Amino acid sequence: MACAARVFHQLYADVWPAISHTREPGDRLRARWHAFVESFADWAPMMDLVRGLAIGSPTFHEEYLRLTDSMVAPIAHELSMLDADQRADIDVELRSYVLMGMAEAGARAVDEGRHTAESAWHYLEPVLDELTRRPSPGELVSLRPRRAHSGRLLPRASRP
Repeated sequence: MACAARVFHQLYADVWPAISHTREPGDRLRARWHAFVESFADWAPMMDLVRGLAIGSPTFHEEYLRLTDSMVAPIAHELSMLDADQRADIDVELRSYVLMGMAEAGARAVDEGRHTAESAWHYLEPVLDELTRRPSPGELVSLRPRRAHSGRLLPRASRP
């Protein structure tokens, strides 16, 4: 677990310069996508191992969360650049984790041969566009989370 952060950083060491020279946030996200797809065959087994170690071990769980945060932070930065006015009604961190999950699912489809990086991107791009779309004033009211007395967000699906 101790070397996981170094391994993940090394997987992208040759890609960081290319991403840093790309100025448009949308192009940077696309560059990140292609870098992720390229490294997925190496990344996925390591991440599965890290996730497995995190189960049942508070120490490994904390390390897993720290590692995940370090992978999602650059995505959050790109998304915040796409939403330059930093509206308070947008949870950039949540959007970043959603995007990371989408990227992992898309990269897995590429790795399994069901898609190319470009064909998977065509599925991901409209969702990304929706995640970065500016809601209308009427939508803003409905997007605000409401809290129940228990502290949970509403509405919550009832369980049978």
